[in-house]
Amino acid sequence: MNKSSKAMIYSATVFLTVFQIQSLASQERDKGKCSKTDKELVHADQFSKTETSESLQKYQKLSAKQKICVNGKVYTKQEIENARARNRADDEQIEKAGRLEASKRFEKNKNSLNKQLTLSNTAKKQKYSKIAEYFKKNKRLPADVEPAKTEPAASTLPQISGISDSKFSPGDSIILGGERFGSTKGTIQLKLTDGRAVPATIDLWSDTGVSFRVGQLGGIPAPLPGSIVVTTSASKSSPAAQFTFEPEMETRRLCVWQDDIRSGACDDLRGPGGGGDGRVEDDHFFTCTNWLSKNMGSALHNGGLWFGCSGSDTLLEDVSLKNGWVVSDMEFIVPWAAGENATAGLTSFSKNTPSLKFTASYSVEAVGMIVYKVDIYIRGPKGVPYK
Repeated sequence: MNKSSKAMIYSATVFLTVFQIQSLASQERDKGKCSKTDKELVHADQFSKTETSESLQKYQKLSAKQKICVNGKVYTKQEIENARARNRADDEQIEKAGRLEASKRFEKNKNSLNKQLTLSNTAKKQKYSKIAEYFKKNKRLPADVEPAKTEPAASTLPQISGISDSKFSPGDSIILGGERFGSTKGTIQLKLTDGRAVPATIDLWSDTGVSFRVGQLGGIPAPLPGSIVVTTSASKSSPAAQFTFEPEMETRRLCVWQDDIRSGACDDLRGPGGGGDGRVEDDHFFTCTNWLSKNMGSALHNGGLWFGCSGSDTLLEDVSLKNGWVVSDMEFIVPWAAGENATAGLTSFSKNTPSLKFTASYSVEAVGMIVYKVDIYIRGPKGVPYK
């Protein structure tokens, strides 16, 4: 058996033990407090806070009926050992409930992000409607519309003088103002600097303006400059006017637990530049055990049998998004916590950057445990890989 497998088995064993001890604590509140004068009682201060083989051997030699002081309560060694075998059903119930709760949180967060996107699109449509109404009435663009960035045309050629919005996204409606377009519909060409053409559908055509809708074009990782050319039905073309094509954006959720990934609720955070390196960093029984997935965004901290621990983690330090994708939000989730004062929280992360790095703090008492993970919401160009 390799070290990773042993670590997973150890962590699972510790998890079962901790939860059953908490159950014992709630069922047996009538137990007396640990007494320093009880000579038959084993106390934490009888063991070295630094993990040693002597301490482990000393514990292993204790009889099943040996009374042990744990968090101020008295238990027998047998009660603690039995906890490992009796908690598997509870483990499955808690895990199932945690997945369901995470799914609900994802839908709520996704709806919130989609609402923000809808509000942004609504504002753009309202702006276009006002410009379109003015253009229809006056046959020209409003004075406050930005002028087109283009070269002057010869007196016999069409000329683009203004654009309702110089930043285009798929689905946008755009109006070009100008002159000498002709009364018969011609064509327009939208071409990006990488050589790709952006589809466009003409809605209205007049001698002084053209209204068109921007078509879909995927696989573009970042905004790209481009040029517009109007060609009349008589095959006369205008000088190119400049615009910027902004790719359609989408929001995705990244997660690290296999059950979430298999359910289809999110994308797998692991992969190129990602994790798979979960490991026990401090493997102890009496003191704290820390199981970290540094490139998977998850951690388990077990307070050990006697002493507990607290500290901070820095995870996903070496993982970054690519191709224009950035972090839009990060959700910190604690699926399991055992002990009266077992806590963990997100300390810091950076929005609107490609870095997935975050820090988290934790605190857990003896015979306590805390497990946390993050779900990460990212935003980027549709149809473009994020890793």
